[in-house]
Amino acid sequence: MGYAGPSRCIMCKAQSETVDHLLLTCPFAFKCWRWLSAKLGLITALPNDIKSLFQSWPIPTKESTLSLIMELSPSSLVWEIWKERNHKLFDNKSRRIETILNSIAMIIVDSINYKLAFSLGPPKVFSSWDESIRKNWHGIRIPPSFGKKDNRRKTAIWSPPKPGWIKLNFDGTSRGNSGPSGIGYVIRDHTGPTLRKMAKLIPLDTNNIEEFKALQFKLRDCINHGFNNILVEGDSEIAINAIKRKNTPNWRLQGILESIVASLDRIDNYEAKHIYREANSEADVLLKLAAQGSYLHSWDQGYLPITHADHCN
Repeated sequence: MGYAGPSRCIMCKAQSETVDHLLLTCPFAFKCWRWLSAKLGLITALPNDIKSLFQSWPIPTKESTLSLIMELSPSSLVWEIWKERNHKLFDNKSRRIETILNSIAMIIVDSINYKLAFSLGPPKVFSSWDESIRKNWHGIRIPPSFGKKDNRRKTAIWSPPKPGWIKLNFDGTSRGNSGPSGIGYVIRDHTGPTLRKMAKLIPLDTNNIEEFKALQFKLRDCINHGFNNILVEGDSEIAINAIKRKNTPNWRLQGILESIVASLDRIDNYEAKHIYREANSEADVLLKLAAQGSYLHSWDQGYLPITHADHCN
């Protein structure tokens, strides 16, 4: 007849797919929202359209762990529903709802930890309510430097790898997120002296992308020079945890992570370890030089001079 009828919802296969149905009123989506509400301790009736839900979503006005979670939760849930819909529609694949809910929680926890790790101080409001939320969202942690009795960050120092291994310290940054972007990395063996270092300006992107790109560049470098026992160290918990799980809920990071994992699978042995920024200071200095437009590249302590980068590669 030449007319296209409404498409059926791939999730419930019972009703027409609209934005409101797919993201809110579909039994699958509704179960996700109920799970999130219970996890946040919210007792409220859900509206029938997604716009009203976002407009009425409660976000505490004071800066706190709770306000960060409340701010990130709705968009994280919607993103996972949309991903699952596309997996089922285009790839004929589906995940158990428990896996999807866990992925939503992982996105929120990783994002909160990243924000807290770069905070200049503890959240302005850290109440008993925040503490109960943190217990319900396993994995969220306040950086130890904010505790009165924990001096681990202050005393953190670089330590050499085991004999026969090399250690890769990496870091990446985007000034303004996203803004001028740089990567820095350092390679040392068990004797301590620097074998290789690099500071490089790269195309603009976000902090998380730069952290992953720094590691991607460095692993290629190591493999090209025949290293087979590699300890990867960085102050990005998101990157280190992604390597250990070989998965990340962020679709942009996933592509870079797959390249990183493929590189690691080519070597004999590797380990991934999170460290505090205080023990990752040289990589941190290099990335800051790179973000300012400087370029440094050295091998076997034959250091090249720092110059201004004329272009990004």
